[in-house]
Amino acid sequence: MSQESCEVYIVRHGETDWNAAGRLQGHTDIPLNAQGMLQAQSLKQVLSHISFKAAFSSDLSRAKETAKCIIDPHPIPLFESSELRERHAGSFEGKSFKEVDNLMRQFFISRPGASSQEEYLNSVWHPEVETWSSVFCRVKNYLLSHVHPYTGQAILVVSHGGVIRSVLDHVNFIPKNKWVISNCGYIKLKIGQQLFALEETVGVLSKPLF
Repeated sequence: MSQESCEVYIVRHGETDWNAAGRLQGHTDIPLNAQGMLQAQSLKQVLSHISFKAAFSSDLSRAKETAKCIIDPHPIPLFESSELRERHAGSFEGKSFKEVDNLMRQFFISRPGASSQEEYLNSVWHPEVETWSSVFCRVKNYLLSHVHPYTGQAILVVSHGGVIRSVLDHVNFIPKNKWVISNCGYIKLKIGQQLFALEETVGVLSKPLF
């Protein structure tokens, strides 16, 4: 590993009842269900060969529970932050993914240039819904301000599907695409002073958005 960068594993939390029901969660605090705990245990085994030096988590319970499971019983620090939360979706939280995707699809179909990266990331398709650029900026700024002590090492970050999607849409944008991240899927980044690069994806698929 480069001594000038840090390996960052950003994991999506395990399954919740709202995930299983296809409901949008956003900042709503929904805990893991039994399947989510099993997924976290399974990922713990997959990542057991990695010597994480610290863990960071969204302050929402589904992420914290996943992080605690993965790092147990290793005595490494776990830091929680609202900066690592899921994309805020206002009154859409609790609604079905199908309903929200249909509204978003209609918005982008009606807008010329919607397939461009800048337009897609900054579009305010509804005033209550956080833009992808906003999500990415708060997460990137948080990571850049915290990874320096772990240069040359690996850290764990447990967050949400929307957070991982925002990163992928910035570093690996595909027009008219929606990234789909499975529960306990993850991406591996290399982050340094002048570096923010995607190294690996696991449990990540893409599908047409419109």
